[in-house]
Amino acid sequence: MDKEFILKLAIPVLCFFTLSPSASVCAFVSQPLAPDEVRIVVYQGVNKAWIEEIFSLNLSSGENKLIFSSENLTGKRLLLTPLSKEVNLEKIENISGGQEISLFAHSPGKYQIILGFFEEGWDWREFYDCIIHKERNELILYPSILITNQSKRQEKEVSLSWLFGTPLWQEEIPIFATKALGEGMAEEALSGKDSSAPRRERVSEYQLFTFPEKVEISPSTILQFVLPPQTFLFEEIIRFQEGEIYQVLTFENPQNPLPPGVINLFWEDRPPVEELFPGARTGEKAELSISAPPLISIKRKITEYQREEARFSDKKEVVGFISRVKITFEIENQRDEEIHVELIEPVPAPPGGILTAGWEWKDHKAFKKTTLLPAEKKEVVLSYRFEEAVS
Repeated sequence: MDKEFILKLAIPVLCFFTLSPSASVCAFVSQPLAPDEVRIVVYQGVNKAWIEEIFSLNLSSGENKLIFSSENLTGKRLLLTPLSKEVNLEKIENISGGQEISLFAHSPGKYQIILGFFEEGWDWREFYDCIIHKERNELILYPSILITNQSKRQEKEVSLSWLFGTPLWQEEIPIFATKALGEGMAEEALSGKDSSAPRRERVSEYQLFTFPEKVEISPSTILQFVLPPQTFLFEEIIRFQEGEIYQVLTFENPQNPLPPGVINLFWEDRPPVEELFPGARTGEKAELSISAPPLISIKRKITEYQREEARFSDKKEVVGFISRVKITFEIENQRDEEIHVELIEPVPAPPGGILTAGWEWKDHKAFKKTTLLPAEKKEVVLSYRFEEAVS
């Protein structure tokens, strides 16, 4: 698919950067200063984005004092990082109407600094359209990202990223290093690669996605990015769990991570279905679970229950029983093709308490897989013994 993104809405922040003169300090004319570059990293589910604005400053040798006076920065904790070893950050002080910044330059010249802070009003969600070709066990995912901006920010050109994973805060600063993030983006610019897929970069245990082109944002808008499709081969299994039948499509994800989101499933022989997709990281197995698959019937019946042995306290009072249960699963395949069925039954029995061969026990659940030919009916039995307390 060719590169495509649709701008539906968006937002900006006019950050005024004023520089004030001071005795024995490099004198600046107090005026608004526009950033050379703006980077935005949008988090999911916390109504926040990390904003980085890069400024170029003409500094004199020695101490230089600056004043940030912007209503958008009022009450925010700032991260200020010089991008040259020739410049040191001396201190940041809160003053009336802004923050006073002291920088020390070892030699005069033009230098860049990064101003970073959190901004509220941002979120992102992943959506998928999925076309399923049953005859060749193939599914095609068409991902798209919706980034919601409810802030007042407005910018012409922004480097936009979104972070997949639950964010961790360290003294109200993102866990990833600003410098490392900047170097990664600089390498991207130097490579000259042109791709419709966002660049993915590992940040600790999280995944950072960066759209390859600069975008324009406006206040209170939504940006939609339609990403290239991905094709997967899947295996189908019919799962019966807690009285419900599910059609489960499983596939390996050797490619880039697939964040959780809403997925619309399109079949050749049935109406579209909307489900929640749990997502899958690189190398993980993904599952698409669809309820109530057609032409398959599974009924669960307790066909036997018996208290075999009573348990007594020291006072000869009945405190419980050793009981036995037999459950019968009646499975009918009305399709004209073979199906693979997985039965999952919660059991209070320990691993040694299952009496029927062919069942596996894990995490207080019994598992069994079986195969049915076209138009076949089958009964599967589970019998187990467990300790039953007197209620």
